[in-house]
Amino acid sequence: MNNVHPATSCLLEESSCACCGEPRSSVYADLQDWMCGNDGRFTLVRCNRCGTLRLNPRPTRDVMPDFYPSGYQPFADAQPLGSSLVQMIRRFSLEWGLKRRLRVIEKYKSGGRLLEVGCASGRFLDVARRHGPWQVVGIEQSENAVRYARETLGLDVVNASIEDTTLAGESYDVVAMWYVLEHLHDPVAAIGRLAQSLKLDGLLVIQVPHLESVGRAFWGRYWAGFDAPRHLYVFPYDVIMKMLRDVGLAPIHTECWGGYQMSTLSFQFWLRAHVARGMWTMLEPILRATLGGLPVRAFLYPWFLLIDRVLQRGSGLTIVARKEK
Repeated sequence: MNNVHPATSCLLEESSCACCGEPRSSVYADLQDWMCGNDGRFTLVRCNRCGTLRLNPRPTRDVMPDFYPSGYQPFADAQPLGSSLVQMIRRFSLEWGLKRRLRVIEKYKSGGRLLEVGCASGRFLDVARRHGPWQVVGIEQSENAVRYARETLGLDVVNASIEDTTLAGESYDVVAMWYVLEHLHDPVAAIGRLAQSLKLDGLLVIQVPHLESVGRAFWGRYWAGFDAPRHLYVFPYDVIMKMLRDVGLAPIHTECWGGYQMSTLSFQFWLRAHVARGMWTMLEPILRATLGGLPVRAFLYPWFLLIDRVLQRGSGLTIVARKEK
């Protein structure tokens, strides 16, 4: 069943749960697009069988690109950074985070063919290429991000979505998806295709919003992990583990990080919902500079270290799974 959303004037479709096929659900939260400011409301529902959260109704694949403007945060990394202190801190933080992703992979693989699905501007692939014996290739549907990856970084990036890309079987040593799975209309099918593209003993490394996190409990409907309407799914821990095992992928490592970034985003979403539009326009650049500054980061670091490392309840969940026979 297709409907035209009265507020967004875009085509929406009803869907069953991709994880278990259950059509029945209960309303979980009423959401808005706090990230990009698009009009309209979106309903997040919980599957009655497996507990997976999903948008229902959701934007169709045809209209989904409309919700990814050039200023969307992952694509903004394609913009050059200046020399101010805040921008220097941001550059250091970005590089450190990308190297951390690589360190997770290199606990189990020291090199080989690496595919990143949803590689945005290609920053992670560039880091992998510079710091290890990796042959890297990416898939990304944003034309501007792909242009930057190709022309500025000289990367081999395919301009397409994972749903429209043909992948050769048993071709990659590692496939990485950082905050991509929740954007897909059929995440189960995508996991299956990526498993087939891995060599035996290859790794699938994914990072997703952590439904059981402290951040989700604290921020509620303003939690950045929901990010409607771009995030179509938010997976319970047990469900995503089952998705992996069902296609012959054995989870071998999990850890949490990214709590600070997602919490600062959630705080901005909460403010955007509670202050006048003109006030928010004035506050936003000040807030970004303050939250991105070293004093605030240093003050809050021990708290997020406790949540991420000790409690394992950070807002970002990273899973490494190995392909078995």
